[in-house]
Amino acid sequence: MDDLSFLDEGCERYQVEATLKVALPGGQVCHISDRINTFMFVESCPLLYIAFEDCPYGRLQASIEATSTTAAISLLRYCYTRTYFHPDPEFEPIALLPDVETYKIAEDFDVDQLRRMAQGSLSSNLEMAMYQHVPPQDLFDTIRFVYHHYTSVNVGRDHWLLSTLLNYCISVFAQYDLEHDPEFRMLLEELPKFRQDLCVENMRRGFGDECASNIIQLSYTTQGPNPNILPTVLASRDLPQDMMSDSIPDIPMETHDSAPASSMQSPEKLLTLSTSDATHDQPVEENMIDSVIDFTTSSLPLRPARSTQLPTIFDTECESSEDDDHGFTLVCRPKVHFMAHPTEDPMSSPEIIATPVFDVLAASGTPYPGDDDEWEMLG
Repeated sequence: MDDLSFLDEGCERYQVEATLKVALPGGQVCHISDRINTFMFVESCPLLYIAFEDCPYGRLQASIEATSTTAAISLLRYCYTRTYFHPDPEFEPIALLPDVETYKIAEDFDVDQLRRMAQGSLSSNLEMAMYQHVPPQDLFDTIRFVYHHYTSVNVGRDHWLLSTLLNYCISVFAQYDLEHDPEFRMLLEELPKFRQDLCVENMRRGFGDECASNIIQLSYTTQGPNPNILPTVLASRDLPQDMMSDSIPDIPMETHDSAPASSMQSPEKLLTLSTSDATHDQPVEENMIDSVIDFTTSSLPLRPARSTQLPTIFDTECESSEDDDHGFTLVCRPKVHFMAHPTEDPMSSPEIIATPVFDVLAASGTPYPGDDDEWEMLG
């Protein structure tokens, strides 16, 4: 396939000597030939023709990207001879990767005729490979190549490559005993999507193959637990502490030893010591959480415990409670007693009627007493 004898068969008229180099995926640059006739690409591959530029030595030169030198030579052979097959083929083992690489470079340089030829050659080689006792030697490399180039961008248009290889693997799965092939199992671990596509294609075929159950079991046996992944504690358990503070600052704790030796202490210090003694019996974790909460900077709503002594209705608005320090005030709303209508059952009517108030003095015509007299309002 890498024979360059076809370069001598080019047209001698208006021949221009040019240099062609190929940049491989690994970064290596390979020199193909210095006697390239650029006029052979005018009609067959215009993109390759315009890739040649003048170099400092007065010659035309082009550097193209290709997956291998075999693919670049196949493109040159097609441009010169209108076919990429060798004129005198020799008996060689069936290879699938050259056809796929030729298909890729034909697609990159927009050579539709070469792309269809590579597609037909691949289908023919796969059909002949089914009658061999061993799979093609580059079958697994071909699968890696296809999944590397045709599973992210051009899935819809080039799905035939994936479907063709998947159907071939299912057809010869039992014949070549791929279930116990170490290289095939390594390929499944390397390409999880290939394992998934095998199961999907197996389902599309209606599980009619004798290896259908083996393919399903293979998908489970290759998905063993990863020993490098250790179980971790649920993140929700650490959520309250993370929300309260990113890190626990080092806050000096006051103890009885730090108190002054004098027996006369201020009320504020006595209150501090009593609070410390009261919280000393609580768990260490609660004390730590309470010590890092800052009511002025905390983003969480503060919900302190309710006081046992609630304000009465006789308290005025001027009286401040202990809750005012926290930004809210408790309001007591006394329960209002209602009396149902005397003619109706209290439990049968949803209406609430207030008790009327009668002015006895006004009804009887008695004058109102003075301010100093005692009087009472009867209801």
